[in-house]
Amino acid sequence: MVEINQMDIIGTLEHDGAFSNLLRAIRDAGLEETLKGAGPFTVFAPEDAAFESAQAGAMRWIGDDTTRARQVLTHHVVKERLMAKDLKTERSLRALDGSDLQLRPLGAHARVGEATIVRPDIIAKNGVIHAVDRVVIEPQLMAQRQK
Repeated sequence: MVEINQMDIIGTLEHDGAFSNLLRAIRDAGLEETLKGAGPFTVFAPEDAAFESAQAGAMRWIGDDTTRARQVLTHHVVKERLMAKDLKTERSLRALDGSDLQLRPLGAHARVGEATIVRPDIIAKNGVIHAVDRVVIEPQLMAQRQK
């Protein structure tokens, strides 16, 4: 018999244990209630190591502004349930921030932006989480930092 996870996205991220930096960022940006909502959502979730390896200056710059942090975090969320089998075709996905998120198959895995899915199909009652190895920052946002 298949066990069904009764936890929402937030509860599932907490239970997993590899997403404490992401959870802190979600709470700081005021997105916790959104990701506890009905969904369905697909979250491309950077694991703690992804936050630690991200450019420190870029992450500080993003974290210093709630609007920028929300933009980066919602760029990791799609408002539909996409399982690993649905990620086998190159295409654009509409992220929650309204921008396009580029999906590209990569052997047995898939890439979302510059991130590789390292653990797919972490099921939650209101969606699915795919652990990724990088924080995906939209190029237009990084261009603002350069100015």
